Amino acid sequence: MTEQADIPFKLRVKEEFATMKSGTKPKYEVPSHLPNLATLRFVLTRCCEIRSVPRKALIRILAEFSSDDAEKRRLLELCSLQGSDDYTKLVRQPELNVLDFLNTFPSCHPPVERLLEQLPRLLARPYSLSSSPLKVTKH
Repeated sequence: MTEQADIPFKLRVKEEFATMKSGTKPKYEVPSHLPNLATLRFVLTRCCEIRSVPRKALIRILAEFSSDDAEKRRLLELCSLQGSDDYTKLVRQPELNVLDFLNTFPSCHPPVERLLEQLPRLLARPYSLSSSPLKVTKH
């Protein structure tokens, strides 16, 4: 049986977001680093940086989709101007990522589309061991 993460899907912007006044740029677009047709597993492992520190805009989206009022309030505090010190101390310095947030705030269930629009591009890491041109030989 194929897992949900391995079912190909087409990335597109919902029609209500795609149609704007003529002559203006649409507010929402599929990020350019995402392929038009892919599996969720491919997008999350090869296209998006899920280990980066989330920006405040992403935290605001997480708050929007939290069903627990206390969790929602805390997330909104972290992304507010008044919560800048807490954001730095509790999010940026320990380098929390999206997965940490989803584990810490279990009532948060954002749609994948909203996460994908906020997750940054996964940058190539030419210095990693897996991309090394050196061949290891046994002696």
